[in-house]
Order: sequence, then C-alpha cells, then structure tokens
Amino acid sequence: MTTFITQARFTKDGLNGIIAAPEDRGEIVGGLIAQVGGKLIANYLTSGEYDILIIFEGASYEDMVLSPYCCGRGERRCRLEDGDGVNVE
Repeated sequence: MTTFITQARFTKDGLNGIIAAPEDRGEIVGGLIAQVGGKLIANYLTSGEYDILIIFEGASYEDMVLSPYCCGRGERRCRLEDGDGVNVE
C-alpha cells in the first residue's frame, strides 16, 4: 500500500461547521477512506498554513483521489493538498 499525506485548510463554511458542531472527525474521515479500501493512520489539527494533517494508506493514487474523502462528499469545507509518503527506513 502507498502512504498518503494530506494537508488541508478549512474554508469559512468548514470552520463554521466545526464551531457549530464540535466533534472528533477522525472516525468520519477514517470511514470515508475505508470506503475505497484505504486505512487512516493518523489525523491531526495543526496551526500555521494548514489546519489538518491526515496520514493514510491506499492501494494507489488513482483509487484514493476519487474517494468520498478527497471529494469532500460534494461539500466545500476544506482545500486539500495531497502527496505520497516515502518510507526512508
């Protein structure tokens, strides 16, 4: 499996949604990734240029890029920046 690292910034609507309904969204994100055969490794809220860091595994970029997770289920709640992870061990 390939390791993917995704950074995201919340849109105004996304931030308002989090304020209105605060909850741990890791389980939701993990479920969306699992729908296309991936596995959530870790997710973090971060400060700085990006608000979220998500690390997950998937069979291929092609499989993951069209996942409900990456498409945001049609909602514009965050802007995503994707990249592959490389194991240096």
